[in-house]
Amino acid sequence: VNTLPHWLQPILLNLSPERAAAVQEIRIRSNAPIQLVTKETILTAAPEFLLTQHQLEDILFTLCGGSIYAHEAEIAQGF
Repeated sequence: VNTLPHWLQPILLNLSPERAAAVQEIRIRSNAPIQLVTKETILTAAPEFLLTQHQLEDILFTLCGGSIYAHEAEIAQGF
């Protein structure tokens, strides 16, 4: 959670510890709400959390520590 942009962290920090531990995947798509995937279900964030292209770029840049080139292979594999 700490590696995500500050504006995105509250979505995950508001989960119960049990539910947060069960999250296996965070799905982020342009013009779609964030989805949290667990073994049992898919949790969809409120509609006001639709992500823009700029927000997706911010997430990618933040997760890559500012160096997208250094993570090119992982990105190409979908990670």
